[in-house]
Amino acid sequence: MITRVPQRTIDDCVTCVVAMVTGYSYERVLDDSKRYEQQTKDGKFYEWWVDYLQHRGLKVDFRRFIAAYDLWKDGGRTVGILGMTIPHLKRRHVVAVDAGGVVDPADGCPDRLNLADYIASRLPQGVVFDDVFLAIVPR
Repeated sequence: MITRVPQRTIDDCVTCVVAMVTGYSYERVLDDSKRYEQQTKDGKFYEWWVDYLQHRGLKVDFRRFIAAYDLWKDGGRTVGILGMTIPHLKRRHVVAVDAGGVVDPADGCPDRLNLADYIASRLPQGVVFDDVFLAIVPR
């Protein structure tokens, strides 16, 4: 099960989530992330953590959003990173997901919510979930 790492700044949800899904410390991921491009040349946010996870020897693949409900099927060994857009804040956000549900690093969030409850709590805020999530698969 993933252990919650709370955000330290409004912009570090990725660092926290990568720490949660790898079991690494926040400080290690923050330091390691400096070796990866964070933005594309045209200023768009680059998903550096995909390369980072692969360079750490982890198997990753993108799965349809609905497959996040099936993470329990392998005994809880697969975890994921689920992205979303929060239109009223004009920003992206990511959370960790595992067989027990969603772990959101944002301030004020509970340690864990089941996936359906998390989605239901975010939809009224206009949140748009990505069609796919990044699964980190055990080897």
